Amino acid sequence: SSNNKETVSVDIFVPEDASAESDTVISFTVGRGGGTTPYDSKDLTVSVAPRHEVSTSMVSDQQTGRSDQIVKFPIVVTNDGNIRDTFRLQACDPGDQTGCSSPMWESSFSDSDGNSISQIVLDPGQSSQVYLDVLVEGEEDADSARVLVRIAIFGTSESSEHTVSVVVSNYNYGMAVSPQSPGEIPGQMDVTLPPGGALSTFFWIDNTGDYPAGDIAVITITGLESSVSRSMFVDGVEIDDSIQIPREGRVLVEVQMEVMEGVSNGVSGIIKVSAASERNAAQTTSVDVMIQVMTIHDLIFTLEGDDEQTVNYPDKAFFTMFVTNNGNVVEDVEIISGESLRGWTVDVIDDEFQLPPGETREIQVRATPPSELLSDDTYRFTVIAQPEGIPVAGQPIELTVVSVTSNSFLNLSQTTQDLLVYGLTGFGALLVIVLFMRSRAENKRIIRALEEDDS
Repeated sequence: SSNNKETVSVDIFVPEDASAESDTVISFTVGRGGGTTPYDSKDLTVSVAPRHEVSTSMVSDQQTGRSDQIVKFPIVVTNDGNIRDTFRLQACDPGDQTGCSSPMWESSFSDSDGNSISQIVLDPGQSSQVYLDVLVEGEEDADSARVLVRIAIFGTSESSEHTVSVVVSNYNYGMAVSPQSPGEIPGQMDVTLPPGGALSTFFWIDNTGDYPAGDIAVITITGLESSVSRSMFVDGVEIDDSIQIPREGRVLVEVQMEVMEGVSNGVSGIIKVSAASERNAAQTTSVDVMIQVMTIHDLIFTLEGDDEQTVNYPDKAFFTMFVTNNGNVVEDVEIISGESLRGWTVDVIDDEFQLPPGETREIQVRATPPSELLSDDTYRFTVIAQPEGIPVAGQPIELTVVSVTSNSFLNLSQTTQDLLVYGLTGFGALLVIVLFMRSRAENKRIIRALEEDDS
């Protein structure tokens, strides 16, 4: 009948970063609700239209060199399209508006291994660094030549261009980068950050050239762009990527790194901090910063003074303790003293607080004896500092309090009392003997006196 047909519309959304390298097949099936075998199925093949796009970047567009020296311009080429493409590398005369005639000085391209190349092939999203090599043909100081760099995609009108210049100079140009606090391995630093954490690292940039007026250092930071943001500061002022440094001078650069939102524990990689002279961009030095995203809980719990105190009842015992956060996150610290026994009570003054990384907090622990203590008592207890909810990261300290009751003689310990009793007993016995001897001597004297009177 005419009622046994229905029309179904399907909307298919193609992601912005969809690749045109291959087709996608989507299967549609028609079946009875709850059934396992479809009545019919159809496959729909979806093709993504190719998009050709290229971008390039250069550290510097002007460099210097001596006569007959080859000057290298580093160029990063990125395939911003959605299909694999071949990129033609051309060095042209900037004055040629119709084609690509040869520039004033001999120019060519090479890869990172020094091999001569004229084209490269890149997959979607892939980048590659190539070098424009210019032979310095000028002989007089300040002689110069300009070269048009054109990176074009074969079979399309898409291209990216830069105009660079080379100047004859008899001076040396160079920059060197080194960490302010070197690690065990030269040219490498190890950094651990928690998710969302931030850290500042410091690097010396030294002008190793000899140009009297100084030079401009170009600083590049690459790696983990999607996980860690970075910014540069000199004397607290943010800079872009370059700074003037006098001859034989050095500048301390602060690089602030922050783990981006959504990046979790386990992410790791290398961030490379490089420096080069603007006039000699191919000669670079670099430091590898090994980044690991990991939360570290590390509380250090220490006691000031002895772990045992003796007090006269009903005095209280006070202990001074310190908590230090050696981890890399702000901790919600809790101090736990355990359950009270035999009427003793233990109080922690300020038992919950936040402690940022690298900071120390002083706390007081008070031990109070029972309200009715009939004899000396020794009380042992444990105080634990731990991140809230993470008992496995707790740090315990065992403490002892001896409370001496007033009905003990002079508030002395039993041993001291026994020694004192023995001493007094001996002294009493000695005193009796002395008195006996004196009494006997006195009696003899009296008898002798009476005998003398009789005679």
